[in-house]
Amino acid sequence: MKKICYLVLLSLCIENGLAQSLDAINKKYMAFFKDHPAASPFNVKKDQHQAAVSSAVSLLDSSYGWYWDTISVSWYITTKNIYNYDANNNQLSVLHQYLNGADWENNYLILNTYDSNNNVTSNIFGMWTGTAWLNIDRTLFYYNAGNFMTSSIQQNWDGSMWINDIQQTFTYDTNNNQTNVFVQSWDGTTWINYFQHFFTYDVNNNQTSSLQQTWSGTSWLDVEQYLFTYDANNNQTGSVRQSWDGTVWLNVNQSVSVYDINNNQVSFLYQGWNGTIWINSWQYMFMYDADNNMIDFVYQEWNVTVWQNNNHLICTYDSDHNRMSELYQIWDGTSWQNIDSTSYYYHTVTGVPETIRSGSLTVYPNPTRGLINISLENINGGELNVFNILGERIYSQKISSQESNGIQLNLYAPPGIYFVRINADEKQWTEKIVVD
Repeated sequence: MKKICYLVLLSLCIENGLAQSLDAINKKYMAFFKDHPAASPFNVKKDQHQAAVSSAVSLLDSSYGWYWDTISVSWYITTKNIYNYDANNNQLSVLHQYLNGADWENNYLILNTYDSNNNVTSNIFGMWTGTAWLNIDRTLFYYNAGNFMTSSIQQNWDGSMWINDIQQTFTYDTNNNQTNVFVQSWDGTTWINYFQHFFTYDVNNNQTSSLQQTWSGTSWLDVEQYLFTYDANNNQTGSVRQSWDGTVWLNVNQSVSVYDINNNQVSFLYQGWNGTIWINSWQYMFMYDADNNMIDFVYQEWNVTVWQNNNHLICTYDSDHNRMSELYQIWDGTSWQNIDSTSYYYHTVTGVPETIRSGSLTVYPNPTRGLINISLENINGGELNVFNILGERIYSQKISSQESNGIQLNLYAPPGIYFVRINADEKQWTEKIVVD
């Protein structure tokens, strides 16, 4: 079992003294994996805890982050996430730790609670101070009789109690499509209008538009809108973002997507508007295996006349289509160079609906100088937040299901550690990034 292998390695390190260098510790890791290739993150096999049946679903047990050292030309294990579940296979917690010398040290913790219908009712995010867990914020969720979320309240911890911050109210049409998100902020006494989104749909329940308005203090003002188009298979082929100048809608940027015969997205092109025509900016190119698992995507930037490679992500899967590893590389002008990698470990449960499967969050490059690409597969829209090491929110935006496939964000932030968090589909994903 993979987790036992890692524990054995840690025991070896501890037995030989805690003052060993990171280089020496990682040499022990790599020597162990050489002798035990089945445990290596680059030759992973899913640990079968139960016999697989037609209704079997794999739940993520743990994931490990690796960093490529160009000096020693070797992989260094750096971080890990540990996931726990209740008897209904709802995710109760995510513990993020980093390797400090020979010890795994706590970093942050996410705790979830659920109602009798397996709807998440609260989500708490905390950080490790060195001696104890410190609450940072929490979100409370509320539902109607049909188990559709009707509202959520985000609160911050002030050291002694939870303080209201943001409240969201959701409304739906007769097809259960979300038609409005109404957001208010807490002024210390009452809820104040902040902004809202309106959504429209076609007869196939595809979202055709998203309108954002902000509260002026007396009335709602248009800010921006997205217009979406689809092919005959209901794949989104394009989106146009426009801003309101007080009189007319002005183009800002657009995306164009292309799909293969299996309805896999093979490209995502992002263009900006120069006032007259659309100008290429950047694009993703996606590749798939015979089972339609995405095995590689390449990020390229437009250089006036040609596309130039920038970075890419290589993914591997097990026979149940669980993502087992990710390898992130950057282009140095002539070849791809390793940067970091992640390996994932699962256990199998039976009799669980397929809806328990969740998307996979990808944030890269990491480390970064500020520009990051964010992708989260198979979600229905949500909220993106970025926090600094003190738990202070430095960036926030709403994301649609279409945007979640490719978000580019430029963090104008000083060097340090930050956390990218996405709340969507009653779940939460968090990824640590380093700005250098």
